Amino acid sequence: MRRLEDPHSSFSAVALDVARDEIVLSDENLAQILVYNRLDNTPPQAALTEPKRIIGGPLTKINLNCGTYVDPVSGDIYSVNVIRKTG
Repeated sequence: MRRLEDPHSSFSAVALDVARDEIVLSDENLAQILVYNRLDNTPPQAALTEPKRIIGGPLTKINLNCGTYVDPVSGDIYSVNVIRKTG
């Protein structure tokens, strides 16, 4: 069996957490949420900036996430997904 996958992120939503000075990105391709410091810079020798946190994996049930919200008080991160009907 062959499987063709794109190993790179495809960001579908951005949320700014002003209280924590973070950027929260929904990655629809890899079914995860990435959190970065707002003022992070990619070092010259690095391919990309490393996130400070990643929320993902089968137990999160993140799939086809297309929207992100950060509660300004608690910092809780919410993700909205697309439900596609077939038939």
